[in-house]
Amino acid sequence: LLSLAAVVRHGLVPNLLDGGRNPRYNARDATWWWLQAVVDFVRIAPAHAGGGAARDPKHPHILDELVAPRFPSDDERDYDP
Repeated sequence: LLSLAAVVRHGLVPNLLDGGRNPRYNARDATWWWLQAVVDFVRIAPAHAGGGAARDPKHPHILDELVAPRFPSDDERDYDP
């Protein structure tokens, strides 16, 4: 879930990653499926999502994790080889 969060671009989640180097954004609904997966993860696995409602500093909540974006800029020229 966090790996996909790193490659979100223009609000879209890629449906193909290609090793993270050349993601393809061919599905508009991929973002909705990803968001549903986050909701399901927090609901079904609260211990792995940070211990449920109580925030434990030793086990950060998945929604508090910092994600380093793979594409920090929206300018295509920044990513030309």
